[in-house]
Amino acid sequence: MATFRYDAHPMGMIISTVAALGTFHPEANPALVEAGEKVYKDIRLRNKQVHRLIGTLPTISAFAYRHRIGRPLVNPAGKNLSYTENFLYMYGLTRCTLRCEASVLLGRSAPARLACIAPV
Repeated sequence: MATFRYDAHPMGMIISTVAALGTFHPEANPALVEAGEKVYKDIRLRNKQVHRLIGTLPTISAFAYRHRIGRPLVNPAGKNLSYTENFLYMYGLTRCTLRCEASVLLGRSAPARLACIAPV
């Protein structure tokens, strides 16, 4: 991600990175395996690739967003956060910010909202 220009469009960065993911898993490339065209009919392999993509896209999109706004890239937090919390963490939202935004949606008091919002 760091090799893209600072003003590159995030969608272009995401598309290029997803296209490059195909080089990491040669077992899914019909040109490189003996099975050839049977790769497309293998449901287990297809599901494996879909799960890889679903697991990787939040990281890629967060990296593209942070690169676009000029902030340093943040790796996933690990297993201590849920899928959604990890996604928001990589975007730069802390748990305090999430609680405050939830309180805004629920209509809590304004001073409590202002006290919690802190940039990462």
